[in-house]
Amino acid sequence: MSFLKLNGGICVTLVVLAMLVAPAKIALADTTTLICHMNDPMGFYVEFGPSTIELNEAQSTVTVHFSATRFSSSGNPNPAFTPAGTLGPLHATFSADTITFKDQWGRTYILNRLTGVLSTQILLNGVMQTLAQTYNCHAAQKQF
Repeated sequence: MSFLKLNGGICVTLVVLAMLVAPAKIALADTTTLICHMNDPMGFYVEFGPSTIELNEAQSTVTVHFSATRFSSSGNPNPAFTPAGTLGPLHATFSADTITFKDQWGRTYILNRLTGVLSTQILLNGVMQTLAQTYNCHAAQKQF
């Protein structure tokens, strides 16, 4: 009992420190949401809304919510429809200039932190190729 009396001040100090540190950790775990629109130079894809990316640097994770798309090459009477879908959360590597992550099919995504462009690389015939379509992303902000 005398141990608790002597160390009571230490316990109170530790509890107060824990309360001060806890909000700081929560603040670090905030996610940043990006709004992204497809950039398809060939004009084959039509997106039915923006895609979004949730970045959580404190947890090293990325979650991507792709919008539904339609693919149609010229002269194709039956365009292919891809429903909206979500990837993640996936482990991501956050560096000063890029955020890199891979999906379960082996595609590598690289988000350039300077330009906001998300590109995708896939392995074709043993060679890593960057897909033509990219996404232009910007930080989500309240409009009013």
